[in-house]
Amino acid sequence: MMIKDMDRRQFILRLSRIAVAISAAGWFVQARAGDASGANVSAHNQAALIAELSYQLLPIQAPQSALYQSVVHALMNQLTQRPGAAELIRQGVETFNGFTGKPWLELTAKERRQVIQALFDTPFVSMVRWTTQEVVLRDRQIWNQLGYQGSSIEKGGYLQRGFDDIDWLPEAPRERK
Repeated sequence: MMIKDMDRRQFILRLSRIAVAISAAGWFVQARAGDASGANVSAHNQAALIAELSYQLLPIQAPQSALYQSVVHALMNQLTQRPGAAELIRQGVETFNGFTGKPWLELTAKERRQVIQALFDTPFVSMVRWTTQEVVLRDRQIWNQLGYQGSSIEKGGYLQRGFDDIDWLPEAPRERK
């Protein structure tokens, strides 16, 4: 898509995604010197772990897409609004990296899923999961990708939008009078 074909909304969305992707590594300012496995956890690794975890929880686009970096950005915004969020994120990342004694991002896909299943009910995974759902499912470009047409109430409801053409069901019997 050429720039002159882009409308203002698309331009702003792309610009914001680029800004999020560039600055995501610096958002988690304080990284602990070592985690339970003894590996150094940098701010970049925290952001990468959260982006990959959000992809694993709701895999709609490529894991490196700016969409999942937007989840990292949304979690960063929660740090100022929610007391204890920074500690929850720090502990969650440490738990993921220390669960097998090897950093989570270095595990195979199968091992990552096993760790997620084991830690699924933790507050950290819950926080990442809900934030992922909020960010990803509010993105109108994702609606198009999933085939969701948006709210129908403004457009006359579902019956006037083609949802009354159920051709896969047999014809209902007519009532006799």
